[in-house]
Amino acid sequence: MTVLTKPTKALNWFYAIRPRTLPTILIPILVGTVLAPTIVWGVTFFAMMGAFAIVAGTNLINDAADFQKGADTHDRLGPARATHMGWFPAEQVLLGGWLCFVLAALFTLPLIYKGGWSIFGVLLVSIFSGYFYTGGKRSLAYHGLGDLFVLIFFGWVSTLTMFYLQTGTITWEPFLAGTQTGLLCTQIIALNNLRDIEQDRKAGKNTLAVRLGIRGAKGEILFLGLFPFLLSPIWMFLGKPLLFLFLLFALPLEVKHLWNVWKTEPSREYNTLFYRSIFLYVLFGVLFVMGSIF
Repeated sequence: MTVLTKPTKALNWFYAIRPRTLPTILIPILVGTVLAPTIVWGVTFFAMMGAFAIVAGTNLINDAADFQKGADTHDRLGPARATHMGWFPAEQVLLGGWLCFVLAALFTLPLIYKGGWSIFGVLLVSIFSGYFYTGGKRSLAYHGLGDLFVLIFFGWVSTLTMFYLQTGTITWEPFLAGTQTGLLCTQIIALNNLRDIEQDRKAGKNTLAVRLGIRGAKGEILFLGLFPFLLSPIWMFLGKPLLFLFLLFALPLEVKHLWNVWKTEPSREYNTLFYRSIFLYVLFGVLFVMGSIF
């Protein structure tokens, strides 16, 4: 992605929240919504806005924290980051992250009113997990727990919470759907960490990729990309054969993507693979929504 070095401050903030990553939270919310027998779209709207704000805040905290901890240097292979590029001081970016969390809390108020204090608990855990993903002295990403964080929050928590807000209950269907989408979303961060493996190792950022090594990290990405499709036949036994067929359309593209990952060594080429993994994740989610509606 080509980023201007001296755009307006507003545009700098737009780049800083990483808009291309925001659809990652949209998918589990839509998936949890369409699984409900009846849908209250107002609930979905407020959940989307709150989730967008949490992801934006997490991205800003990550931006500043990685810079402060030395993970973002002149050797960085990934897209430009606000603090690293000198657009804003780290303290200002951190403040921006917390302001996003406050905005998320405001958007969540109607959901707390509808779903009760359990939703307030989900909000608090999501915000503090978003901060401690890379913030703080014992951050999740720096101890190899970032992948698990993504699976839990972008998979199970988001999907199950959305389904609960729509129905007032929890069933196995949103758990299965959250597992599938969560694994594919985790593939995105796993690929990102594989690209940055050498820089992270030097900075003491012990991501799961650093712990597994290049070959092991590639094996993880293969698992994250293929296992969701191995779970898809379960939908036929749950009385949704059309959903299973819709999801199959994404399989050839995913296999091709995984082959490209396997044969490519970590480098700037992974930026293209990173955004392709986001596309495939969104495609899977769109196909899930279509297969559930039709």
